[in-house]
Amino acid sequence: MKPRVLVRATGGGAIGLGHIVRSRHLARALQACGAVLAGYWLDCDAAVVARVFGADLPDLLDETTAAATIARSEADILLVDQPSDFAPTCRQLKESHPKLLTAAFDPPVVDGIAFDAVVSLFDHGNERFVAYDPDRHWRGLQYAIIRSEFNELQPQVPHDLVDELLVTCGGTDPSHFTLTAVAALRGDCCPLRSHIVIGPGFEHAAQVKAVAEGMCVHENSGCLAELMARCDIGIISAGSTLMEMCRLGRPSLTVAHNEAEERFARHFHEHGATYFLGPASQVGVDEVALTLRALIDDPARRVAMGERGRHLIDGRGAERTAALVLERFCTGRDG
Repeated sequence: MKPRVLVRATGGGAIGLGHIVRSRHLARALQACGAVLAGYWLDCDAAVVARVFGADLPDLLDETTAAATIARSEADILLVDQPSDFAPTCRQLKESHPKLLTAAFDPPVVDGIAFDAVVSLFDHGNERFVAYDPDRHWRGLQYAIIRSEFNELQPQVPHDLVDELLVTCGGTDPSHFTLTAVAALRGDCCPLRSHIVIGPGFEHAAQVKAVAEGMCVHENSGCLAELMARCDIGIISAGSTLMEMCRLGRPSLTVAHNEAEERFARHFHEHGATYFLGPASQVGVDEVALTLRALIDDPARRVAMGERGRHLIDGRGAERTAALVLERFCTGRDG
């Protein structure tokens, strides 16, 4: 019998939408391997979810219907992707339904009782370990999950000259950093063709449109991969977008909206794949303009950043993670 997968993720506000996007594409990878989607159990504003999924909007489960799905044994695998501690809920579910396999991604609490499998992109340094079992914990950027459309494009070596620039600060941009980036681009430092992306959860979309007059504004763009591939450099936030830029070999200046993104950005900065400006709330217009100008004038550094990014993110993370989860499921069932 094909395993049935229930997806639990949260998004919106300060944490962005990366957890939901990642879970969606992991679910698709599992389906490609023969699994069946039992449903999405999402903690997010319904209107934002609808914009994220578009015409592919699935039936969404609330807490009651999700619990009923598990109780009826209509879900064999529970995928958990959220920054808050969901281990207590998983412990309760496993007490009642011991055959349910639970898999967590970058959880703040690595709980060997609550989770049968844990995947962490790297050691964030703030995890709490409970009943830790190293045989259930896999680490590494080889498990980084990006949207499938980015794998359909070939990575490219950065050009000597920079003609087009991308600004994309996540699905919600809680720090409103897009406004800062646009202000920096209006100076004399950067006479480029600038593409400004407005995400599905922007509360300040009208402000961005007003200040970005004369620039190319893309709202809820369905072709972000092609847009990212054509741009020579990016000003971005440190979420899924950073990994996608790395996959395409695109250099970037990065900011962080929260502590988790800051750890993520610093990790990629230390590996030479991006230049981390700092927390978005602390980065000013002049700093963006000066750092951007310096990177534009340094093609060797941009080439090196692109090479490091491609080395870190090869685009096969969803495939690897799906195989890992299904192998764990089959091992547990056979055992």
